[in-house]
Amino acid sequence: MENDGIARISCEELKQCIDTNQRPIIIDTRHPNSYRRGRIPGAVNIYYDEGSDPMEREMLLASLPGDRLTAIYCD
Repeated sequence: MENDGIARISCEELKQCIDTNQRPIIIDTRHPNSYRRGRIPGAVNIYYDEGSDPMEREMLLASLPGDRLTAIYCD
């Protein structure tokens, strides 16, 4: 499934990537409190807060390797 040039994968496909050691980058965009309560192992929390300065978030995203699958999830 495509949306504005961004491929979507199912939870099962992401789990298969993790299980086969393809080392996807997993970004959890939920509030930090939700992230602390439970997350996909290895996920990085990059919370989207409309009221904050986006520079730090943009720098984090720009520093991610471009040669690996990047999966982003939220609530």
